[in-house]
Amino acid sequence: MDDIDWNSDQHTENVGSDERDERRTSSVLSAVLWSLATAACLFGAGYAAFRWASTGMPLSPQPGSPWAYLATWSAFCFVGCLLLRWAAVTEGGEGTGYVVLVVAFAGVRQSLAHRPDLDVLWAWAVPALLLGTAAALAWRRRTHRARADRA
Repeated sequence: MDDIDWNSDQHTENVGSDERDERRTSSVLSAVLWSLATAACLFGAGYAAFRWASTGMPLSPQPGSPWAYLATWSAFCFVGCLLLRWAAVTEGGEGTGYVVLVVAFAGVRQSLAHRPDLDVLWAWAVPALLLGTAAALAWRRRTHRARADRA
């Protein structure tokens, strides 16, 4: 996993501002592309699970289109991956995106099996993502404060 520290000025004393900006831009682009790839994997795995379940395997889905649920959970996965990459960047959190992928895949399977109302799904997920954002901010603040204390 790349070390993406959007706010760090470590090891940049001898680096010009253009090179620092270029490095920051490539880190942000890397995080966005990585999160998009993870969300696309979730979308594909969710659709494959939907097709597999329609053969009568363990958790057979309700009839109807899976696209709204797949798109919703892919959006949740994308935002969750971005949050985790941003929060864990200073600690070098390896494998954080896989945690989001596993949780989101479980949500996709349950959604395709039970078809909850999408409004209810969004009503539960948005506060969860806001809570995750608050936790990420607290984590970053704690690590920056600890770094400042060491210096």
